[in-house]
Amino acid sequence: MQNETLSIFEPACQDNEEKIFAHGIREEIKRMCHELGGVTETARKLNLKFKQVCEWPWRGKPIPLKQLDRMIEFLPAEKRLEYRQRFDEKEFYLSANYSGHKMKFPKKLSPELCYIVGLLLGDGSISGSFQKGFRKRVIQVFFDSSDHAELYSYLLVSTFALKPKKYPRRGCVCLSISSFVFHWFFCTYFGFIGGKKADRIIIPDRIFQTQNTDLTKPAFAGCLIPTDLAFQAPDRFVMPVQAAKYSIKSALYWKPKAFVLSAARD
Repeated sequence: MQNETLSIFEPACQDNEEKIFAHGIREEIKRMCHELGGVTETARKLNLKFKQVCEWPWRGKPIPLKQLDRMIEFLPAEKRLEYRQRFDEKEFYLSANYSGHKMKFPKKLSPELCYIVGLLLGDGSISGSFQKGFRKRVIQVFFDSSDHAELYSYLLVSTFALKPKKYPRRGCVCLSISSFVFHWFFCTYFGFIGGKKADRIIIPDRIFQTQNTDLTKPAFAGCLIPTDLAFQAPDRFVMPVQAAKYSIKSALYWKPKAFVLSAARD
């Protein structure tokens, strides 16, 4: 189903693929090197040094997504499809360069992931623009409810295998993730914009277009509603978004078993 799955072969931030490394795919790399005629021939095709390429299958070092994609492109057409499907089904982790701080890559547009997206869009603080090179990136959320903070922390661990740092603030608590690859993920797959975002928030296409209205859209909407947006509730359970500072001109229509997002977006 369109937009229901996430693939490492669809990033929009092509310039940053060289900085994102994949872990846990050593056996697949070995088989691809064999398909390409061995490590020496693979290095020649990629125009890389033998010493660099042999670290992926022999020493289990992580491989840049850009080089992984290039390796697959050198395979015969039927093998390209086979390996792309295999990687789309396999669980693995990503990091920035050779960093030991790894993030589990979510495979599906789950309700948990949609809830995180809605929370970050509504109440999150996203540092800087991802396109301005390799720098430390921070995503923070401030909570006035300890229970809500614990829920967010639990969802991060279960979805990304990342545990946020907790900082007490006056009257609230801040949960912070300082991770280049975490920042890259939301900018790439959900179009997040760093810095001041109040007048630039839109419903991500991936969520807006999903057909899984029973779970994913309610999770996203249910988290976004209690944040900074203001609503009015007229008859027939229609709640138009009435926040002029947001570029969401939308309505959430309640049906017995599903939310349907219907929007005219800037």
